[in-house]
Amino acid sequence: MQSLSKNKLKYIRSLHTSKYRQKYNNFIVEGHKSCIEFLKAGIFEVEELVSTDNWFKTYENYCKQVDHSKINIANEVMMAEASQFKSAPEVLLILKQEQSDSSQLIQANAPIFLVDDVQDPGNLGTIIRIADWFGFYGVLRTNGSADFYNGKVVQSSMGSLNRIKIAVLDDLNSLPWDRVVALDMSGSNIANWQPGHHPIVVLGNEGNGVRKEIMEAAKQIILIPGSEHRVAESLNVGVTAGIIANHIYSALSKK
Repeated sequence: MQSLSKNKLKYIRSLHTSKYRQKYNNFIVEGHKSCIEFLKAGIFEVEELVSTDNWFKTYENYCKQVDHSKINIANEVMMAEASQFKSAPEVLLILKQEQSDSSQLIQANAPIFLVDDVQDPGNLGTIIRIADWFGFYGVLRTNGSADFYNGKVVQSSMGSLNRIKIAVLDDLNSLPWDRVVALDMSGSNIANWQPGHHPIVVLGNEGNGVRKEIMEAAKQIILIPGSEHRVAESLNVGVTAGIIANHIYSALSKK
Protein backbone atom coordinates (compact mmCIF):
# COMPACT_ATOMS: atom_id res chain seq x y z
CA MET A 1 0.00 0.00 0.00
CA GLN A 2 1.36 3.41 -0.94
CA SER A 3 0.43 7.01 -1.60
CA LEU A 4 -0.84 7.70 -5.11
CA SER A 5 2.05 8.98 -7.24
CA LYS A 6 1.82 11.73 -9.85
CA ASN A 7 2.82 9.28 -12.60
CA LYS A 8 0.08 6.84 -11.62
CA LEU A 9 -2.42 9.71 -11.44
CA LYS A 10 -1.48 10.67 -15.01
CA TYR A 11 -1.96 7.08 -16.11
CA ILE A 12 -5.40 6.90 -14.46
CA ARG A 13 -6.49 10.11 -16.14
CA SER A 14 -5.45 8.69 -19.53
CA LEU A 15 -7.93 5.82 -19.10
CA HIS A 16 -10.80 8.26 -19.42
CA THR A 17 -10.11 8.21 -23.18
CA SER A 18 -10.89 5.27 -25.47
CA LYS A 19 -7.41 5.32 -27.03
CA TYR A 20 -5.66 4.52 -23.75
CA ARG A 21 -8.32 2.08 -22.51
CA GLN A 22 -7.60 0.09 -25.65
CA LYS A 23 -3.83 0.49 -25.29
CA TYR A 24 -3.73 -0.78 -21.71
CA ASN A 25 -6.83 -3.00 -21.91
CA ASN A 26 -8.11 -1.51 -18.65
CA PHE A 27 -11.07 0.56 -17.50
CA ILE A 28 -12.16 2.69 -14.56
CA VAL A 29 -14.98 2.16 -12.07
CA GLU A 30 -15.79 5.14 -9.86
CA GLY A 31 -17.77 5.63 -6.67
CA HIS A 32 -18.46 3.61 -3.55
CA LYS A 33 -21.52 1.65 -4.68
CA SER A 34 -20.15 0.58 -8.06
CA CYS A 35 -16.71 -0.27 -6.69
CA ILE A 36 -18.18 -2.42 -3.93
CA GLU A 37 -20.27 -4.30 -6.53
CA PHE A 38 -17.19 -5.05 -8.64
CA LEU A 39 -15.08 -6.03 -5.64
CA LYS A 40 -17.78 -8.36 -4.33
CA ALA A 41 -18.29 -10.00 -7.73
CA GLY A 42 -14.57 -10.59 -8.29
CA ILE A 43 -15.09 -11.07 -12.04
CA PHE A 44 -12.57 -8.49 -13.19
CA GLU A 45 -8.91 -8.49 -12.18
CA VAL A 46 -8.01 -5.44 -10.09
CA GLU A 47 -4.94 -3.61 -11.37
CA GLU A 48 -5.19 -0.65 -9.00
CA LEU A 49 -7.44 0.49 -6.16
CA VAL A 50 -7.33 4.18 -5.31
CA SER A 51 -9.14 5.56 -2.30
CA THR A 52 -9.04 8.01 0.54
CA ASP A 53 -7.48 6.76 3.75
CA ASN A 54 -10.84 6.97 5.52
CA TRP A 55 -12.62 4.87 2.86
CA PHE A 56 -9.97 2.15 2.97
CA LYS A 57 -10.01 1.91 6.76
CA THR A 58 -13.83 1.67 6.72
CA TYR A 59 -14.18 -0.87 3.88
CA GLU A 60 -10.89 -2.76 4.06
CA ASN A 61 -12.84 -6.00 4.41
CA TYR A 62 -13.98 -5.72 0.76
CA CYS A 63 -10.36 -5.35 -0.39
CA LYS A 64 -8.98 -8.63 0.91
CA GLN A 65 -8.55 -10.09 -2.58
CA VAL A 66 -6.60 -7.01 -3.75
CA ASP A 67 -2.81 -7.25 -3.49
CA HIS A 68 -1.60 -4.53 -1.10
CA SER A 69 0.94 -3.38 -3.69
CA LYS A 70 -2.03 -2.34 -5.85
CA ILE A 71 -3.70 -0.19 -3.17
CA ASN A 72 -3.12 3.55 -3.44
CA ILE A 73 -4.15 6.14 -0.87
CA ALA A 74 -4.98 9.62 -2.15
CA ASN A 75 -6.26 12.86 -0.69
CA GLU A 76 -9.45 14.53 -1.90
CA VAL A 77 -7.60 16.82 -4.31
CA MET A 78 -5.94 13.89 -6.09
CA MET A 79 -9.20 11.92 -6.11
CA ALA A 80 -10.85 14.87 -7.85
CA GLU A 81 -8.04 14.99 -10.42
CA ALA A 82 -8.35 11.26 -11.09
CA SER A 83 -12.13 11.32 -11.43
CA GLN A 84 -14.62 12.39 -14.08
CA PHE A 85 -17.28 12.95 -11.42
CA LYS A 86 -18.30 16.50 -10.51
CA SER A 87 -17.80 15.57 -6.86
CA ALA A 88 -14.68 13.59 -6.04
CA PRO A 89 -15.43 9.93 -5.20
CA GLU A 90 -13.84 8.26 -2.20
CA VAL A 91 -12.74 5.25 -4.25
CA LEU A 92 -12.07 4.15 -7.82
CA LEU A 93 -10.83 0.92 -9.37
CA ILE A 94 -8.69 0.19 -12.41
CA LEU A 95 -9.80 -3.19 -13.77
CA LYS A 96 -8.70 -5.44 -16.61
CA GLN A 97 -11.17 -5.57 -19.49
CA GLU A 98 -12.95 -8.86 -20.17
CA GLN A 99 -14.83 -9.49 -23.42
CA SER A 100 -16.30 -12.62 -24.93
CA ASP A 101 -16.13 -13.79 -28.51
CA SER A 102 -19.19 -12.74 -30.50
CA SER A 103 -19.84 -16.37 -31.48
CA GLN A 104 -20.30 -17.25 -27.79
CA LEU A 105 -23.17 -14.79 -27.51
CA ILE A 106 -24.72 -15.75 -30.85
CA GLN A 107 -24.73 -19.44 -29.93
CA ALA A 108 -26.21 -18.90 -26.45
CA ASN A 109 -29.63 -20.40 -25.81
CA ALA A 110 -30.96 -17.15 -24.37
CA PRO A 111 -31.97 -13.70 -25.65
CA ILE A 112 -29.30 -11.15 -26.51
CA PHE A 113 -29.31 -7.53 -27.65
CA LEU A 114 -27.35 -6.25 -30.65
CA VAL A 115 -26.80 -2.50 -30.43
CA ASP A 116 -26.26 -1.11 -33.92
CA ASP A 117 -24.32 2.17 -33.77
CA VAL A 118 -25.90 3.20 -30.46
CA GLN A 119 -23.55 6.07 -29.67
CA ASP A 120 -24.81 7.48 -26.39
CA PRO A 121 -22.88 5.73 -23.56
CA GLY A 122 -25.72 6.34 -21.11
CA ASN A 123 -28.10 4.49 -23.43
CA LEU A 124 -25.68 1.58 -23.81
CA GLY A 125 -25.21 1.30 -20.06
CA THR A 126 -28.98 1.31 -19.57
CA ILE A 127 -29.37 -1.45 -22.15
CA ILE A 128 -26.79 -3.59 -20.32
CA ARG A 129 -28.66 -3.04 -17.06
CA ILE A 130 -31.99 -3.97 -18.70
CA ALA A 131 -30.43 -7.09 -20.22
CA ASP A 132 -29.31 -8.14 -16.75
CA TRP A 133 -32.71 -7.41 -15.17
CA PHE A 134 -34.63 -9.51 -17.68
CA GLY A 135 -32.24 -12.45 -17.84
CA PHE A 136 -30.59 -11.85 -21.22
CA TYR A 137 -27.33 -13.66 -21.88
CA GLY A 138 -25.42 -10.71 -23.28
CA VAL A 139 -25.08 -7.60 -25.41
CA LEU A 140 -23.32 -7.38 -28.77
CA ARG A 141 -22.32 -4.06 -30.28
CA THR A 142 -21.22 -2.95 -33.73
CA ASN A 143 -17.97 -1.02 -34.09
CA GLY A 144 -19.86 2.27 -34.43
CA SER A 145 -21.44 1.94 -30.99
CA ALA A 146 -20.14 3.41 -27.74
CA ASP A 147 -17.26 1.59 -26.03
CA PHE A 148 -18.50 -0.90 -23.44
CA TYR A 149 -15.90 0.43 -21.00
CA ASN A 150 -16.63 4.12 -21.42
CA GLY A 151 -16.99 5.58 -17.92
CA LYS A 152 -20.62 6.58 -18.50
CA VAL A 153 -21.47 3.07 -19.74
CA VAL A 154 -19.89 1.53 -16.65
CA GLN A 155 -21.67 3.96 -14.34
CA SER A 156 -25.15 3.66 -15.90
CA SER A 157 -24.95 -0.15 -16.10
CA MET A 158 -24.89 -0.15 -12.27
CA GLY A 159 -22.75 -3.26 -11.84
CA SER A 160 -24.52 -5.35 -14.51
CA LEU A 161 -21.22 -5.75 -16.40
CA ASN A 162 -20.44 -8.34 -13.73
CA ARG A 163 -23.11 -10.66 -15.13
CA ILE A 164 -23.82 -9.75 -18.75
CA LYS A 165 -21.52 -11.10 -21.47
CA ILE A 166 -20.35 -8.46 -23.92
CA ALA A 167 -18.67 -8.66 -27.33
CA VAL A 168 -18.04 -6.65 -30.48
CA LEU A 169 -19.65 -7.94 -33.68
CA ASP A 170 -17.23 -7.36 -36.56
CA ASP A 171 -19.14 -9.26 -39.25
CA LEU A 172 -22.90 -8.91 -39.74
CA ASN A 173 -22.84 -11.98 -41.98
CA SER A 174 -22.15 -14.16 -38.94
CA LEU A 175 -25.68 -13.49 -37.66
CA PRO A 176 -28.32 -16.26 -37.89
CA TRP A 177 -30.93 -14.10 -39.61
CA ASP A 178 -33.88 -16.31 -38.72
CA ARG A 179 -33.38 -15.26 -35.08
CA VAL A 180 -32.79 -11.57 -35.72
CA VAL A 181 -35.58 -9.21 -34.67
CA ALA A 182 -35.54 -5.57 -35.77
CA LEU A 183 -37.91 -2.67 -35.14
CA ASP A 184 -39.60 -0.58 -37.80
CA MET A 185 -42.85 1.34 -38.22
CA SER A 186 -43.79 -1.18 -40.91
CA GLY A 187 -43.43 -4.13 -38.52
CA SER A 188 -45.98 -6.32 -36.79
CA ASN A 189 -47.40 -5.23 -33.43
CA ILE A 190 -45.17 -6.49 -30.62
CA ALA A 191 -48.29 -7.67 -28.78
CA ASN A 192 -48.71 -10.38 -31.46
CA TRP A 193 -45.07 -11.41 -31.51
CA GLN A 194 -44.17 -14.80 -30.00
CA PRO A 195 -40.41 -14.74 -29.40
CA GLY A 196 -38.32 -17.90 -29.57
CA HIS A 197 -36.01 -18.94 -26.75
CA HIS A 198 -33.00 -17.04 -28.07
CA PRO A 199 -33.91 -14.02 -30.21
CA ILE A 200 -31.26 -11.50 -31.25
CA VAL A 201 -32.94 -8.13 -30.78
CA VAL A 202 -31.40 -5.26 -32.75
CA LEU A 203 -31.53 -1.77 -31.26
CA GLY A 204 -30.67 0.96 -33.76
CA ASN A 205 -28.87 4.27 -33.78
CA GLU A 206 -30.58 7.08 -31.86
CA GLY A 207 -31.17 9.17 -34.99
CA ASN A 208 -31.20 6.73 -37.91
CA GLY A 209 -32.57 3.52 -36.42
CA VAL A 210 -31.44 0.08 -37.57
CA ARG A 211 -29.24 0.10 -40.66
CA LYS A 212 -30.67 -0.91 -44.03
CA GLU A 213 -28.62 -4.14 -44.39
CA ILE A 214 -30.03 -5.52 -41.16
CA MET A 215 -33.58 -4.47 -41.95
CA GLU A 216 -33.43 -6.24 -45.29
CA ALA A 217 -31.95 -9.45 -43.89
CA ALA A 218 -33.92 -9.77 -40.64
CA LYS A 219 -36.72 -12.36 -40.76
CA GLN A 220 -38.77 -10.65 -38.04
CA ILE A 221 -39.76 -6.98 -37.97
CA ILE A 222 -41.82 -5.69 -35.05
CA LEU A 223 -43.43 -2.43 -34.01
CA ILE A 224 -44.07 -0.85 -30.61
CA PRO A 225 -47.29 1.04 -31.27
CA GLY A 226 -47.97 4.42 -29.67
CA SER A 227 -50.94 6.70 -29.32
CA GLU A 228 -52.25 8.12 -32.58
CA HIS A 229 -52.22 11.52 -30.87
CA ARG A 230 -48.54 11.38 -29.89
CA VAL A 231 -46.15 14.20 -30.65
CA ALA A 232 -42.96 12.17 -30.14
CA GLU A 233 -41.50 10.72 -33.34
CA SER A 234 -39.75 7.84 -31.59
CA LEU A 235 -38.90 6.23 -28.26
CA ASN A 236 -35.56 6.49 -26.52
CA VAL A 237 -33.54 3.36 -27.35
CA GLY A 238 -33.21 2.45 -23.67
CA VAL A 239 -36.98 2.65 -23.21
CA THR A 240 -37.43 0.53 -26.32
CA ALA A 241 -35.05 -2.08 -24.90
CA GLY A 242 -37.05 -2.23 -21.68
CA ILE A 243 -40.37 -2.75 -23.44
CA ILE A 244 -39.02 -5.51 -25.68
CA ALA A 245 -37.12 -7.25 -22.86
CA ASN A 246 -40.22 -7.27 -20.68
CA HIS A 247 -42.26 -8.76 -23.54
CA ILE A 248 -39.68 -11.51 -24.10
CA TYR A 249 -39.35 -12.26 -20.40
CA SER A 250 -43.12 -12.50 -19.96
CA ALA A 251 -43.55 -14.70 -23.02
CA LEU A 252 -40.73 -17.10 -22.12
CA SER A 253 -41.88 -17.33 -18.50
CA LYS A 254 -45.15 -18.86 -19.70
CA LYS A 255 -43.45 -21.60 -21.72
